[in-house]
Amino acid sequence: MTVKEYLSQGSQVSTTIKSKLRQMQSLEDLATNITSTLSDMPRSGTSQTLDDIIGKIVDLQSDVKVEVDKLIAIKRNIQDSINALPCAKHRDILEMRYLSDMEWQDIADELHYDVRHLYRLHDEALLKLCH
Repeated sequence: MTVKEYLSQGSQVSTTIKSKLRQMQSLEDLATNITSTLSDMPRSGTSQTLDDIIGKIVDLQSDVKVEVDKLIAIKRNIQDSINALPCAKHRDILEMRYLSDMEWQDIADELHYDVRHLYRLHDEALLKLCH
């Protein structure tokens, strides 16, 4: 695993969490829209019951908790690695990019750097981090 891949792990887990939260929201929306109709006609085997949907929501909530715990551990590990860097500007750049998921332009604006200069500093920080 490269240094950049190592630092990007948190972003990947965050994406997974966001996806699962969107799935939960979709299921919650579906659950609120289910209506019961009284009929003497047999029910179709393809319709989802409210219990099925609630069960899926509970499963997703459990999955999200596991992923959040994983994200916390990854970010703690990354933070420890970043904290070991001697240069404060390198630490700031890596924290903003990999722990706060900031965009390059936003980091450049906050630190008052040109984006190209920021890329150079980022590359320097990655080299220092892997040594």
